Amino acid sequence: MPRPWIFGLPLVALLLGLFVGNVLGPRLQMQRQLREREEQEKEHLAALGACLQLERWSLEREADGGAVVRATVLAGREGRLALDAHADQGSDEVLVPDVQTAPLLPALVQVGERVRLERHLRRVRRGDPDAISLRFSCRPPGPRGIFGVVEYATGVTREGPDGFGNVVRPLPPP
Repeated sequence: MPRPWIFGLPLVALLLGLFVGNVLGPRLQMQRQLREREEQEKEHLAALGACLQLERWSLEREADGGAVVRATVLAGREGRLALDAHADQGSDEVLVPDVQTAPLLPALVQVGERVRLERHLRRVRRGDPDAISLRFSCRPPGPRGIFGVVEYATGVTREGPDGFGNVVRPLPPP
């Protein structure tokens, strides 16, 4: 005499198969894709971060109230580097790039080369800045390669992503 619970086994197997196929399978695939994306982001940030290393920098006031930012960097790869900067006091900008008199021009660099970059900043408001940010645009030599920004900023405690695919590092004292 067959036992009545045996007739329910195909139904349980069917429901279990539907659950695994419709719930667990896609979830495991999404988790794998998330891990792959995180790994790709880490590789991208490491490659971008290898673009340059800031050795020293200075902010010198000028007679017109503006300032000149000078930075010496060690190029980590071949390509083009450009410096952009701004300085803030609280949440208000004090110094901003002067794009009319000093357009953003990239410098061609080779691996291991020391480069001195300058950027003129014009004064927007009176005051001394309490936060400074130096943004270096890193471009590969050709159409292929890692492009992005390596930013050195006050208030940053350790290197990490900025949420837009770029690298943010602590700004050392001048």
